[in-house]
Amino acid sequence: MESDDGAPQSGSAATVRVRTGLHLLVDGHLNPLIFAPGWFGKEGLLRPEEVESAKASVSADSTFLAFRTSEFSFVVSLSSLEVFTNSEGHEPVLRDLMLNIFSLLRYTPLSALTISRSAHLSHASDPSIVPKWAALMPTAPFEQALGKALILDMSAKGSEGPVPEQSEVTLSIQPSRVDGASLFIECKYSYVLDSDENIASAEMLNDRLKNVMETTRDHSESAFTHFSDLLLTT
Repeated sequence: MESDDGAPQSGSAATVRVRTGLHLLVDGHLNPLIFAPGWFGKEGLLRPEEVESAKASVSADSTFLAFRTSEFSFVVSLSSLEVFTNSEGHEPVLRDLMLNIFSLLRYTPLSALTISRSAHLSHASDPSIVPKWAALMPTAPFEQALGKALILDMSAKGSEGPVPEQSEVTLSIQPSRVDGASLFIECKYSYVLDSDENIASAEMLNDRLKNVMETTRDHSESAFTHFSDLLLTT
């Protein structure tokens, strides 16, 4: 992860976190034209200088709108809305932004929430050390067909045991393409938003965000530490 001044921070004594990402994605039926930067300013969701930054970067048509500020990027289409950041210090900003959006648009029909946390990591003393992929998947079975095989991506899915309640988690591991990092790990937490006559799906989204951000953070941090130690230090 990065400190407020951009310096790499350690996830464990043997590894260094080069970058941490947070991505919040909501699926539903949306009107992208609502979400112009001026609307965020009018509703008090962005400061005036953030609105100006967003206006300078906005890209839009009838089915899509995107902009970025110094803290996050925002993308909305007819079927989804997402915000993401590569600064751990801005995670509360993203959560509160999503909460405020759907407190204002509480009757928006939504179907699913996905919380993704990711980390780019390297060995603490030697960033050139590459992950020991054989600890997870031996490459020997591929050699007859590929010769020297390279791991591009490994994924696994689960919804039991230590997984946060009522979520389905997809864990992905692959080589990092970020300078100074060799390992990329992503934990993706999926939640179904079932509305009924007593609670709108947007209200369910807000309840879910308030209750699960900390548990998904703790679970992903544990996964980052476990797999970085396994692949980079053993």
